[in-house]
Amino acid sequence: MGRPGSVRTDNPAVSALCGTSESSFNSYMEFVMFVVRDIFYLKFGAARDARAALQGLRALNDQLGYGNTRALNDFTGHSYRLILESTFGTLAEYEERLATTMAMPEWREGYAKFVPLVERSEREILRLIE
Repeated sequence: MGRPGSVRTDNPAVSALCGTSESSFNSYMEFVMFVVRDIFYLKFGAARDARAALQGLRALNDQLGYGNTRALNDFTGHSYRLILESTFGTLAEYEERLATTMAMPEWREGYAKFVPLVERSEREILRLIE
C-alpha cells in the first residue's frame, strides 16, 4: 500500500508520466505545484473540428516543452466542454511558456482556426496542496 500520504502508481497514465515506482511519482508531485485548466465550451456540432485544430496546437506546445498537458472531455457537465490540463512547477514557468507559445506565428495561426469553434472559455489555475 505504501506510506501514508503516498499515491499508488498502478494507473498506466501515471506510470507513463513519471515511472512505475511510488517514489518516482512522489518526486514528480514535489515538482508540480500548479495545475492550469483551460476550459473551452464548444459550439454545437464543432467538437470534431475543434479536436482536429487542437491536435496541431498540442504538437506545437510539445515542441516548446509547454508542460505536461492532457486533453479531457467532460461527460457530466455542459455539453461539448473540452478541457486542457497542464502542470507547472511555478507560475513564472507557466507565464514564460505561455508568452513563448503565443508569440509563435504558427501557434497564432492554429489558434485562429480553433477560436471560431468556441462559444466561451475560462481558465483555472490551481495550486497543488497534496
